[in-house]
Amino acid sequence: MLGVHLPTALPAKDVGVRLVELVDAELIKGRLIRTLSPQEVSARAEALVARIHADGLVPHPIAVNYAITLFTWHGCIHMAKALRPTYRTPTGEAPYSLEIRQHGYQIIERSWREAEAGGNPFVRYGVTLARGLEVGRRNRIIDDWVPRESPYWEEPA
Repeated sequence: MLGVHLPTALPAKDVGVRLVELVDAELIKGRLIRTLSPQEVSARAEALVARIHADGLVPHPIAVNYAITLFTWHGCIHMAKALRPTYRTPTGEAPYSLEIRQHGYQIIERSWREAEAGGNPFVRYGVTLARGLEVGRRNRIIDDWVPRESPYWEEPA
């Protein structure tokens, strides 16, 4: 719709993790985003792209930076959640079962494969960042179930 053409060159992994952290800090912070007014979501999105620009993280036009950041966040955060020991429920924390982890992985795998088929490498790239994000947050990681051929295991560039 906006005529955004995504680049194929990926940022360094430390830059990618920083982009994910900025989405959490600027866009996702506080109340659930789905409960916010369109004006508040817009203000948060503007704050996010301003931080990306101010920090010099990616050198593309605003719309491109915003798109690649959100796609990267999507891949990273969904993979990272599947690595955690527990997840939040309305009644508190519950342990992840192997079945739930694998189901979550199948969903993000389908998402990155569909995105790649359309020329978008950023969801898959986000998956490669999940370990770095979780280590940086000092979260316990359970990854012995992740398929060995997964991009999750790719070494930093």
